[in-house]
Amino acid sequence: MNRRRILASLPAVFAAHSLAASSGKKLRVAVIGHTGRGNYGHGLDTMWLKIPAVEIVAVADADAAGLAGALQKLGVTQGFADYRQMLSEVKPDIVAIGPRHVDQHRDMLLTAIKFGAKGIYIEKPFVRSPAEADEVIAAAEKAGVKIAIAHRNRYHPALAMAAKLIADGAIGRVLEMRGSACLRETKSMRASRWPTACRFSSTASRTRV
Repeated sequence: MNRRRILASLPAVFAAHSLAASSGKKLRVAVIGHTGRGNYGHGLDTMWLKIPAVEIVAVADADAAGLAGALQKLGVTQGFADYRQMLSEVKPDIVAIGPRHVDQHRDMLLTAIKFGAKGIYIEKPFVRSPAEADEVIAAAEKAGVKIAIAHRNRYHPALAMAAKLIADGAIGRVLEMRGSACLRETKSMRASRWPTACRFSSTASRTRV
């Protein structure tokens, strides 16, 4: 697989309802976080609470206070300080890798593959280098494991609608587009020393009708 292609389609990898239906039971999810070192990403822990076809069975966090908070928030009784122990003992169907600090990703991915995960959903960025990407992809392909990176906006319905409007010519001929991103500070960002100001990146936008 070419590492420059998307590793997998999110709907194809995590069509949890279909997978659960084929197995006749809910898929078991284990969540990996690391409070103070990337935390749980952008909701990679709580998102599973909204999917009826899955159940969160365990959570790992090397920070004791963070682990206690995650157990309460997710309604889980099995908590581990070491994600390796969790994956070894629990052997979940799906592993959610939440920490945003990329230096941890390779080891977490390879460990999840080693202990039989069927699917892995990981916070971006994926890994640190093309070499790490090749190593992880090779291990995943050998074990038949699907990986999806949390570029969730690829599947946002607003983008599909915008693409349709452009394709149909409903808003005229698009000459340029403008985009902006604003990062607002939260407590977890302050703890991780994230930037505190909004950041913008844009180009001019106009259409010819």
